[in-house]
Amino acid sequence: MAAQAFNTINRYNVETALGVIQLASDETFVSIRESRLVPPARKLRPMDVLLQMSGVAAPSQLGEQGAPVASIANPENLGNDDVRRYEARFGRDALYAAEFLSDKWPQLELGIVRYFAAYQAMDFDERKQSAPGKIPNHVRRPDDIIARQLTAETGRRWPWFGGTDTTVQFLLAASRVLKANPEVGHEYLRYPSDHENAGKYVTWSTSPRTLRDAVIAAAGWLIRELGSRPGPPLLWVPMNRKDSFTVWTDSPNSFHWRKGQLAPPPVAPVQLQAQAYDALIAVAELPLNRSDAIETPNDLLDLAAQLRRSILHLFLVNDDRGEFFANGVALDSKGRLSPLDVRTVNMGFLLDSTVLDGNEYLPHRLAVVEQILSPSMISAFGIVGRARDEVRFEKFDYHSQIYAFAAHKVANGLRKEGHARLADVIDRRILAQTRDGFYPENVGADDGSRLEYCPHILTVSRIAADGRHTVSVKERTPAPYALWTVAAILDIESRSTDRDLDSSDAPSAMEQRLLSRLV
Repeated sequence: MAAQAFNTINRYNVETALGVIQLASDETFVSIRESRLVPPARKLRPMDVLLQMSGVAAPSQLGEQGAPVASIANPENLGNDDVRRYEARFGRDALYAAEFLSDKWPQLELGIVRYFAAYQAMDFDERKQSAPGKIPNHVRRPDDIIARQLTAETGRRWPWFGGTDTTVQFLLAASRVLKANPEVGHEYLRYPSDHENAGKYVTWSTSPRTLRDAVIAAAGWLIRELGSRPGPPLLWVPMNRKDSFTVWTDSPNSFHWRKGQLAPPPVAPVQLQAQAYDALIAVAELPLNRSDAIETPNDLLDLAAQLRRSILHLFLVNDDRGEFFANGVALDSKGRLSPLDVRTVNMGFLLDSTVLDGNEYLPHRLAVVEQILSPSMISAFGIVGRARDEVRFEKFDYHSQIYAFAAHKVANGLRKEGHARLADVIDRRILAQTRDGFYPENVGADDGSRLEYCPHILTVSRIAADGRHTVSVKERTPAPYALWTVAAILDIESRSTDRDLDSSDAPSAMEQRLLSRLV
């Protein structure tokens, strides 16, 4: 579909019952109401929260109940339904948590992988957005109150497979599991305790399933998706039945060009291409039995190389803001592949990938470091979701805010690049998000030192990128305890960011310059 007729986005003020707010010129105010987090009277340790989310009593039991829930509330917020929307199992959130904690608590990752493998899709169902081999992103019982609400609003069925990134993350996590414990791949999968067939063996037709089978099916889905559209291989993300994209930055205004024009779906997010590249490499290194669903290791490596070329050719931008990787790629009004030339935290995910490994790509990696740590993106609490000088930035805009998990993933990438001091600075800023006793889903993205949580639910209407008239929440109060934040904090604490560095680990000139700006 061609992009809609468009004038450059500007901003305007709206007087509301809660004060003046700013909206983008293609948004119309619908409603706003107060919804504030109440700090906990007693601060819990992150491990205590993780154990509650996991339904177990001790760290040694992590993974025994499958995947943790994506969020919980402290007692003071139990009566606020606004902050309890994610008290269910979400593949994306759980798999990021598994990634951060795989070294220290590998049994958690194993339990998460087994859980979602048991729910893997066997067939196509547009109401679930399922396809053979796909991993669900949202698991609820159909009679759950929020499940009923979402079904009534959008017609969706359960489990919900509307997460393009979830299957890619599953492949990465399962590959780590199988590399560490190859024998696990031959064990038969059982349905988890929340499944209607709890305890029984997972079967497709009449054949029991193993984790290796699940990996092969998931890899087959990824290969098919990469070849699903004309042109170079890319992993595309549609917009679901409501108005959300099927990736972690799922807000309807997440993908746009520099002047603010919303990109028509589907889009190809930059971080998802890097994750798909890593998944292809990881699966190619596994000793799997080949089938019609999966290609040979050399074929997978060749596909990964094509994807890398696509990233370098289509996503790389160099303009008055410097060099950076665009937030995504979409078709412009003339049907041409066009970079969504906006700077977001997602380009930092490329540092924690192997897609830019090698001396020939060093200048690109350094450019990402410079952008991510620039004044328009750095914060006292991590890294903002969208650069502050981009036209759609607002400090409480859902995906402009600071997400601890995303900032920590960038920090892990900085550490991988040898910039341990810079990574430690980011991680210490993430720890500052917890000063009130929360492990919040996100925090405000202002450039000051005040820790803020969105204090309201703001609803707007707009013409969505696919041409529909939509009404959606633009700003909302965060979950008080978010799984991926808890996991990031545990990983940071286990790394001991205040470690000593010996004189042989002297910072480079660039690192010293950036440190002087940050400290």
